[in-house]
Amino acid sequence: MSSLELRSLNRAYGPQLVVEGFEQRIASGEFVSFLGPSGCGKTTTLRMVAGLDEPTAGEISIGKRVVSAPARGVFVPPEERRLGMVFQTYALWPHMTVGENVAYPLKLRGMGRSERDARASRMLELVHLGGLDLRHPHQLSGGQQQRVALARALVMEPEVLLLDEPLSNLDAQLREELRFEIKDLQRRLGVTVVFVTHDQSEAMAMSDRIVVMKQGRIRQAGPPREIYARPADLFVACFLGAANVLEGVVESSEAGRCRVRLQALPGAPVLACRGEPPAGRTADVVLRPEGLRPAPSGALAGRVERVTFLGDRVDCRVACGPAMLRVSLPASGAPSEGAAIALEATDALAFGR
Repeated sequence: MSSLELRSLNRAYGPQLVVEGFEQRIASGEFVSFLGPSGCGKTTTLRMVAGLDEPTAGEISIGKRVVSAPARGVFVPPEERRLGMVFQTYALWPHMTVGENVAYPLKLRGMGRSERDARASRMLELVHLGGLDLRHPHQLSGGQQQRVALARALVMEPEVLLLDEPLSNLDAQLREELRFEIKDLQRRLGVTVVFVTHDQSEAMAMSDRIVVMKQGRIRQAGPPREIYARPADLFVACFLGAANVLEGVVESSEAGRCRVRLQALPGAPVLACRGEPPAGRTADVVLRPEGLRPAPSGALAGRVERVTFLGDRVDCRVACGPAMLRVSLPASGAPSEGAAIALEATDALAFGR
């Protein structure tokens, strides 16, 4: 398997830059997700890696080989990049059997029938579809079709596997099952994976690192825990995980900590926060739902407007003056709707404006 390096990558359509200054090195065997809202440039970046789109500027290297460098006139076509790709729509041939679909890339390379059929069968066993070689795609469930697409991408032993929102057409339970299967398969094979998604839970569950994008630029890159706990800015904090955002004024700031007064809330409470926007500045305070808990002396006083049962936890909506806070609490001993409640913040982040 190979590393992947993208250097100062740009892609423009006319005057509009859809990817700008994209800089990232993905190590051999690493699972990296490009995460961001629709239109942020993540799929365009993936297509440039695949050779389905050409960059306007910058370079792409797979291992030690430069495959795209417009300034030097270098462009290696997709079929010569030794990549596997799984599309959102699976793209299976309906007239071919499952085995024929998986073996088709090997057939294009001129491999003999007996060898390619044997390799296709082994790959189908690996994705838990052994014995289904003779079925056709329409005879399979959506999850099984996705496994066939994955087997077809992996049968060539690609240097890098590209996944373009491959789980978005599946139901919630199947998405959860397949995300763990794909990660387990990636670990066993040691293949380098680039995964495009707008689903934060998928990215956090599967990735070694996440690259968060907005409007064609990288906003932050790092391990999921690091980005969730220490987001670089308000956009990343809100995009990666649920967040309550409250406006306040910084009263003091020192050594990575600050105190912010939330003037619009009852009693104008002051919260101790991580971050150090300058004193006197307006700041946005981010409170995660799991970072709020009931406490008799809690600074945030409100009333429970709604309680939604989610199994072992409940999702509470608490009206705190003009703000509606989302609070995640254990189902055992959860407050009732209409009850008065005081909340304390166990963790708060402040971002200066």
